[in-house]
Amino acid sequence: SMRLRLVAPNQISYIAACDACDMNARWQEALRIFAEMRVRRLRPSLRIYGAVVSACEKSARWQEASGMLADMCMHRLKPDAIICSAAIGAYA
Repeated sequence: SMRLRLVAPNQISYIAACDACDMNARWQEALRIFAEMRVRRLRPSLRIYGAVVSACEKSARWQEASGMLADMCMHRLKPDAIICSAAIGAYA
């Protein structure tokens, strides 16, 4: 873990971690990483939202995917077509 090596995680490392969660359908871990990023007061990008929503899609976690869209709107970020598609896919 980066924390054990005293390397401060940044937005890029959080995106990489969430991308890995997405590739392995680890939605719970993606949400945990996203929450940790928020605690550290790092501003999430569309890329990290996309990775988390996609991880939720792969596990049919529509409530969580919808929650991420709501969070994006609350922070005045506009989801792109890929994020919207992944959120819709979570309902399948």
